[in-house]
Amino acid sequence: MGFAPRSGGEVQPFFFDVSDIPNANFSQDEFEMLKKIAHTFWNNVAKDGRISEEFKFFLSQRNPLEPFV
Repeated sequence: MGFAPRSGGEVQPFFFDVSDIPNANFSQDEFEMLKKIAHTFWNNVAKDGRISEEFKFFLSQRNPLEPFV
């Protein structure tokens, strides 16, 4: 998982590129729907009180799916 803390507990910078997703035989409509669902997921995570302040700050910079939705 890209956001998992490393051995020292720190979260490494994360880069996500939708073009890196292997072809899973989704139609274009299905792929667009999945991107929207993932975008909503990250919006919900950003509002969740259980995440760390550091991760909230990271997500306040932008939704990881923002450039792709």
